[in-house]
Formats: sequence, C-alpha cells, structure tokens
Amino acid sequence: PVFAGVFHYVDNDFNKAISPLQRAIQLNPKDAQAHFYLAMTHEGLARPAEALTHYEKSLALADSADTRVAFARLLFSLGRYAESQQQVDRARTIDPTSRDAAYESGRLAYERGDWERAAAAGERALALAGMGTTDRQIDYLLGRAYGKLRQQERARKHLTLFKASGASLRR
Repeated sequence: PVFAGVFHYVDNDFNKAISPLQRAIQLNPKDAQAHFYLAMTHEGLARPAEALTHYEKSLALADSADTRVAFARLLFSLGRYAESQQQVDRARTIDPTSRDAAYESGRLAYERGDWERAAAAGERALALAGMGTTDRQIDYLLGRAYGKLRQQERARKHLTLFKASGASLRR
C-alpha cells in the first residue's frame, strides 16, 4: 500500500494517494514513510492540521532531515516561523550537507530581515549538492537578499541567473 500511495503522490493525484497510505498505516502504524507521505499528501490537499499530525508521527518514529525540512516548510507557510526554524536547525544537525535545510535557513533569515544570514545561507545552499531545492530558488533568494544589502552587482547576477533558468514543476 505504501508504494501505491507514493506513486499517486508523486503523480500529484493526492486524492488517490490517501487511501493506500491510510491502509499502510493500518497495517503498520509504525511506518514512518507512510506517515511522511500522508503528511505531504494532506499538505497537497490544503489540510494543514492533518499534515501536522502525520509529520509529527513520522518524526516520532524516525528522525530524518528530509521530514524535518518538509515539516519546516509547512510551518513556514502557516507563519509559524519560530517552529519552522527549530525544524530547520534540527535538520541541519542531522545532515549538515542538506541543501534543502540550508536554503530554508536562508528563507527564514530573510523573513526575519537578517539579509546577511539569508545571503550566507543561500551561498551555502548553492555550494551543496541536492535534488530538491533548485539553483533557481536559491538564486532568487540571493538576488533579493543582496538587493536588501545594497550589493547590486551580486543581486543582479543572481536575479539574471534566476530569470535565465526556466521554471520547473518540482515540488
């Protein structure tokens, strides 16, 4: 059931993903991956309360940087920045090479108005390998942060790179 749910999730068919993921949890309530994908599915269906519950259950079963970053993104979208920062900090402790965690750290710093930390985190993220957060997202963050820092040449460089890269449909 987990595979079927993940298949539907990846296909962005969130309504079809719910049932097999719930079934997987019925069969094995300690399946952290099923809770993780069910959390992301609920998030995709704009059901934040259910998503929060399953992120917490997934983390209680298996602490992972990827789950913490996904949870942090949901908390960020809900305006719960301090809690989001806690999740990002924990993700960075678990995996210091997480590009996603470095990027989210930069987004949170930008949200707080700490442009220097936002730029530093963005540069750190750009230097790390990863398959989630794109160079385009990082260049946008860096362009805005450097703009706030009045470092126009750097801002222009990153915004030019942002504009030159095509938008992707990554989640």
